[in-house]
Amino acid sequence: MIGLKNHFFTVLVLLVFGSTLKGQGVVYPGDVNNNGVVNHVDLLYLNSVLNQIGPARDEFGTEFEPFEINPWGFNIPGTTLDAAFADCNGDGFITQADVFAIDENYYMEHGIPVEDVFTEGEISSDPKLTLEFDYDIEDFLLLEITISNETEIEDLQGVAIKLKFDEEIFSPIGIIEYDDSWLGDESELIGTGIMPDFEFESTSYAIARKGDLGPATGDGVLLRAGFIIIGDVIALSLEDFETEVILESAKFVGPTLGEIPVVYDTVQIFIPQEEMEFLTNTKDIKIASSEVNIFPNPNNGQFVIDTKQININYMELYDVLGKKVNQLPGFNHQTQLDFTRKESGIYYLKLHSDERIFTKKIIIEN
Repeated sequence: MIGLKNHFFTVLVLLVFGSTLKGQGVVYPGDVNNNGVVNHVDLLYLNSVLNQIGPARDEFGTEFEPFEINPWGFNIPGTTLDAAFADCNGDGFITQADVFAIDENYYMEHGIPVEDVFTEGEISSDPKLTLEFDYDIEDFLLLEITISNETEIEDLQGVAIKLKFDEEIFSPIGIIEYDDSWLGDESELIGTGIMPDFEFESTSYAIARKGDLGPATGDGVLLRAGFIIIGDVIALSLEDFETEVILESAKFVGPTLGEIPVVYDTVQIFIPQEEMEFLTNTKDIKIASSEVNIFPNPNNGQFVIDTKQININYMELYDVLGKKVNQLPGFNHQTQLDFTRKESGIYYLKLHSDERIFTKKIIIEN
């Protein structure tokens, strides 16, 4: 009986151990840190082995499905993961092309995801990450993400940030500026796209100084990220307008992925009533949102726009990343549009009249 138990135990150990080994040899493209979910943090792990070369996979591809790896024989720094996990497309080279797999499979999950760990700093001793909106641009707002000049950061290699916002007021778009970033110029940086999660009213960013260039030390502006105002919401307010954007989490890492604690910030957006005309691009801020109706919304790509007595000169359609995908002629009072060939997702329609620009969010589900 004892021998039978020992035999059963041996078989069980082999099954569990063998399963574990197989899991370690399987990559889901984009999930570089192998925690069960693809997100902005994966960029930091990929960057730590950027430009490394190893054996290609037997099968190439970035589809979110399991691929058996051919081990490279060295690990991603600070982990027990073989560097092959960063070779997202399986071609044997870790490059910008592998970053595209992170963007492509963002928010995809497998198995039981394990949450990333973020370390918040101490106010008394650690650098502070500050947020500030710049209103002085046409069409969009820029959120400036800055390290306070009171304490510089030493040996910074990469940053992963998650922000929370009120989606009825703001929406992130695909504009990231690296002008005067002390982390490096555009040729020295890699980054993920801007990844909004409207279910949780948040958006994620990640940028890194290319791993083979080494870290940077400094303070000041890291990047500027674009937001669009849902103009008719703000226009409803006949008083001073106030909302906030919250820094929910941040991971700052050095060359070997050691975490650098930073203090989180929340920016209060205060817009005096007299400035709303500029921010919403209107001559008359006392407009009611009912002046421009879109129905049905959500829709399958076909919908009606009713502006009542307002004549529209032309329209522009933007995708969720801020890219203009269509410019359309104007209309008088009412028109019907057909975007059934567009992919499902969130879009922004800007309607230009003589005196106003209305921004409306469109949700296509086809």
